[in-house]
Amino acid sequence: MQNPTNSNQQVSINQVNVFSIPIYEIPVPALAVHNDAIEKAFKAKIDSGELKLNKNGFGYQTPPDLLFEDAWPQPWFREQLAPIFINACKKILEHAILDWSDDTKFRWKNTITSCWGVVQTGTLTGDNPWHSHLPATLSGCYYVKLPKNQAEGNFQFMNPMASNIFQPKVGELRPREGHMLIFPSFMNHRPSLSPTIGDDLRISICLDGHFTTEML
Repeated sequence: MQNPTNSNQQVSINQVNVFSIPIYEIPVPALAVHNDAIEKAFKAKIDSGELKLNKNGFGYQTPPDLLFEDAWPQPWFREQLAPIFINACKKILEHAILDWSDDTKFRWKNTITSCWGVVQTGTLTGDNPWHSHLPATLSGCYYVKLPKNQAEGNFQFMNPMASNIFQPKVGELRPREGHMLIFPSFMNHRPSLSPTIGDDLRISICLDGHFTTEML
């Protein structure tokens, strides 16, 4: 992967909880202004046959090459998305509970970040399978476009604990276009129903961040 630039960009992080596990929502206005161009680029790859249905995963998925300049010469994902994702992950991990003494000095180091795109259309049938992103540490989804129907294209999480009357088996969040959700990679998740209205689309950009600690 080509290293993303400007990894010290400031981000605004809003925390929500699903099953008492924090999920983080982050606006990415620097990328949101390009959403129409991103949608057009993905449509062109589908129309040309470069992206084939269910070849790399559920829907029209790209390989994890969005951060490689030779695959995507546009700087959207290298310069506007990945640096914000990495910086946000580091801030989130700084607040993680670690069984270390208070005087231990360390920093979080990003070793790998991969990035790929997913387009869901009305041609899809069946449910997207539940999956996690292990062995990544934190994962993210940036939303380029969401279906008009509020019941479609949402983000579902499977309860990692036993289902009971107080906590259902599945939790669901309605993402927002131009925003990114970051969540622990071990959580099983999937999009809800694919778009069913005409040429409606759900377009997301997915990221996996692998982090280790580096002693100071």
